[in-house]
Amino acid sequence: MHDYEYDFRRSCFCPPEATEEVHIVVRNDAIVAVVRTRDGRTATTQFSVWPRVDELFANVEQLLTTRRAERLDVQYDPTYGYPRTIVADVVLLAVDDEYSLTAGNLRRLP
Repeated sequence: MHDYEYDFRRSCFCPPEATEEVHIVVRNDAIVAVVRTRDGRTATTQFSVWPRVDELFANVEQLLTTRRAERLDVQYDPTYGYPRTIVADVVLLAVDDEYSLTAGNLRRLP
């Protein structure tokens, strides 16, 4: 899928702007819009990089191979197979390295 939209949220020890729910629109594999779901305004990229769906898969792969997370829970969407939730704790005894990513409402665009 190269043209789609979905909702995304990050939970981490990050600035509030990086953790608010956003709606991401992708065209030809490039993000063309990221808006906050609470008010429809453009989301900032100052504190966060917003991911495409393929980058969610890359995040899981990195946690398994490169970073070797000590805890990793992933749930996949039953229809499209993309990661709907990623919960990671890279080092169990470290403080503030855990995070979760939530994706949902994926819709193919014409």
